[in-house]
Amino acid sequence: MQRSTEIDFVRFFLIIAVVLVHIVYFGTVHPEIKESTLAVLMPTFLVITGYLVNARKSVTQYALYLIRIFIPYAIMVAGFSVLSRYMPVRDGLTELSLKAVLGKIFITSIGPYWFLQTMIVCGICYYACFRPLNDRLGKVSWLAVFALTLILMALFAPVVSIKAVPYYFIGVVLRQTDVRFASFFRKSPYVILPMLAVLCRKELHDWGYISILMAVYCSISFLLWVNGFACRTKSYKRMLYVGANTLPIYLFHPVFTMAAKYYQPLFGFDRTGILHALATIAIAIVGSIIIARIMDLTRLSYVFCKPRILR
Repeated sequence: MQRSTEIDFVRFFLIIAVVLVHIVYFGTVHPEIKESTLAVLMPTFLVITGYLVNARKSVTQYALYLIRIFIPYAIMVAGFSVLSRYMPVRDGLTELSLKAVLGKIFITSIGPYWFLQTMIVCGICYYACFRPLNDRLGKVSWLAVFALTLILMALFAPVVSIKAVPYYFIGVVLRQTDVRFASFFRKSPYVILPMLAVLCRKELHDWGYISILMAVYCSISFLLWVNGFACRTKSYKRMLYVGANTLPIYLFHPVFTMAAKYYQPLFGFDRTGILHALATIAIAIVGSIIIARIMDLTRLSYVFCKPRILR
C-alpha cells in the first residue's frame, strides 16, 4: 500500500491530541475536554493502525516490523518506569527492581506506552491467525477466528484491554475488504455535529462502542474534509511530515510534557491553560523530531533496530 496523504493528515491531528491530553496542567484545568478527547482519540488511532498493518509480509519482514516497535517500547517503558519511582506518575513503581520493570514492559505497561503494547499484541494475534488460516478458510471465517483470539486475549491476559481490541479489529476488517480509506470515510463538514454531540455529552459515552464508533467515523470524515482545503496551504507538507512520523513523537513526547510543569508559571497570566498547551505541543513535536534526527545522524537509531527513525 502506498503512503496515503489523507491518513498522514489525520494522524497529524491525532498526534497533536495525544500530546494535549498528556499535558498535566491542561488536563487539570479542563478535565472534561481531556476525558472526551481520550474517549475518541485512541480508538481512532487504533482503527488507523489496524488498517495500515500489512499481514501479507513474510515471517521475517513481519517479525522485523514487530521488533522495531517492541525495542523502542521496551526502552522507553523501562526508562519511564524508573523515572516514575521518583516522580508522581500514575501507576508508577512502588519499588525499583528488575522484576517490577519487566512487569511494566511485558504485562501492565505504563504512561502512554500502553498503545504500543496493544499494537504489538494485536499485531501478533493478527499475523498468527492470518498466515495459517487465510488460504484454508474464507475471509469471514478467519476474521471470526481473529476476533475470538483478540477477545480471549483481552479477557484472560492482562496485556491488552477489551476496550481497545474492537477498534484494531475494525481497522483490519477495512483493510481486508480492500476498501479505500477516503472512500469509506466520506468527506463532509456536517459530520462534526454528531462528533461534537458525543464529545460534549458525557452521558453519550454510556452508549459504549456505538457512540465512540460514531465519533471515530465522524472525526476522520471531518478531517478528510479539512484536508481538501489544507492541501492548498504552504504548511501542508509540514503537516504530512509530522503525520508520517508519529512514532518518534509518541515515544519522546512524555519527556516534554513532564518538563512543561517547570515553565508553566511563565503562563500564569493565562488561566485557561491554552497558551501553555499550545507552546508545549509545539515544543514536544519539534523536540521529538530533533531527538529522532540526532539519533539518525549519530546512528543511535540502530539501538531501536532502525536504520532511520524518521521517514
